[in-house]
Order: sequence, then C-alpha cells, then structure tokens
Amino acid sequence: MSSEQIDLPLTIAHPRTRVARFDGVTKLLHWWTANAAGHRRMVESAGFEIERSSRLFAIPIGPAHPPNKRRLAALRTAAVRRAATGGDGLPTIAQLARVDPSVVTESP
Repeated sequence: MSSEQIDLPLTIAHPRTRVARFDGVTKLLHWWTANAAGHRRMVESAGFEIERSSRLFAIPIGPAHPPNKRRLAALRTAAVRRAATGGDGLPTIAQLARVDPSVVTESP
C-alpha cells in the first residue's frame, strides 16, 4: 500500500500526464510532489503492479500547522480541495500494489 500526498492543481490540470512539482525553497518542506498519475507511475517504476487505486481523499492538517488566512484566494483553494477530496486537509491518493513478477530477478 502506498498512500501519498499529491499535487491537486497538477492532478486537475494534467489528469493523465505524469508530472511533479519541485519545491526546495519554501517552508512547505516538500521537495517533490507528484500528481495522481505521477504517483501511480512511481509505484509502477519501483516494480509494483497496481491492483487498486483509491479516489482522492483528504488527510486533516494537524494542530502544528497554522490555519490559512481567510483571504478570497485561500477560500477558493479550500473549496476546490473539498470538492475534489470530500474534506479539508492534504489531498492524498492510495495505491494497493503487489510485486510485478515480470520485473523480479533472482539473486545470484
């Protein structure tokens, strides 16, 4: 099982194209965040065959994170996130996968 935060704007803009956002300079502490298609491809490229995928869901943000300022842009972002994931929090997707037998090699 792989459950990972995804980049919602990239998932909406590129639902079938595998893309990721690089952010190594802000306080978000996420170097790479893939869209849903990118997460699926990362699991596959690690040698797994995906059996099932979840829908997008939200993982609530904990108390250590300060709340967003109630500006119009933040309210719009929150509304889009709620519509896409069904809740407030970090957009996440899960993949249930098993080892792909075609890529398994035996050790010498």
